[in-house]
Amino acid sequence: AVAGNNAANVADAWDEVGVDEALCGGGTGDPGDPPAGSLEISNVTSYGTSGRSFNIDWTTNEASDSAVQFTCCGTYTDGTMTTSHSMGFNGSKNATYEYYVTSSNSGGSATSGPYIHQN
Repeated sequence: AVAGNNAANVADAWDEVGVDEALCGGGTGDPGDPPAGSLEISNVTSYGTSGRSFNIDWTTNEASDSAVQFTCCGTYTDGTMTTSHSMGFNGSKNATYEYYVTSSNSGGSATSGPYIHQN
């Protein structure tokens, strides 16, 4: 739209240097949407399982590995490639844990958080 009457010339110029719809993701969708093929994290939850144990679960739109980073006490990883992630932990009673979840695959990585789990 910015190119006005010169839109065809601008498109030709971009094509000439290798910038095309395939490279730019097709130019469709909301500008706030992640690029096509990007890894997305959703449905992050934490819940107690028994005693001091708790799980952190999340899903991804592509198979990827799992990592949970606690702001207090380290990062824990699982290299299993999946879209349904679940990691179990033992914590202190009545402790509050702040954490981030990360998933990675050959196409990239995504991190989400911070989240809070009250044990």
